[in-house]
Amino acid sequence: MKAIEIFIKHFDGNQSEAARALGKKQQHVWHWLNKSDIPLELVPKAAKVIGKKPADLRPDIFGDL
Repeated sequence: MKAIEIFIKHFDGNQSEAARALGKKQQHVWHWLNKSDIPLELVPKAAKVIGKKPADLRPDIFGDL
C-alpha cells in the first residue's frame, strides 16, 4: 500500500480533507494517488497528522531512523 493510500484512509477516502491537512490542493492528492506518492518532504508532516511515524508510511526511506 502506498503512503498516500494510508494517509487518505485516515480521512475516510476524502481527498479534499487529506489535501487540507497538508496545506495542498485536492489535485495534488489525486496526482499522488494515481501517478506517484506523497513527496518525501511531506511524509513527516503527513505521518504526524495521522498519528504515525514516517517509517509507517515509507519504511523504504525512513525505516532506519
